[in-house]
Amino acid sequence: MPTIRCDTWIEDRSIVIALVSRDCVIGAGSIVTKAAPNDAKAYANPARIVRYRVETALKEQWPKVGSRSTSANSGFDSE
Repeated sequence: MPTIRCDTWIEDRSIVIALVSRDCVIGAGSIVTKAAPNDAKAYANPARIVRYRVETALKEQWPKVGSRSTSANSGFDSE
């Protein structure tokens, strides 16, 4: 049985018979026969990975909200 994880977009006329991980985009008319990893954009028949979503791939590199590096005075001496 196929599993579709959260935050995944599946466009019209697509057929899913494998795992689709989170934050994926499956193009219209695609047939997913193999598992799609996180953040993948897959299109065609059979579906193949065309690229990865840049927005979610960069999330891990962004500083955490509220950390010292994101404060307004980061890197400056306070007077």
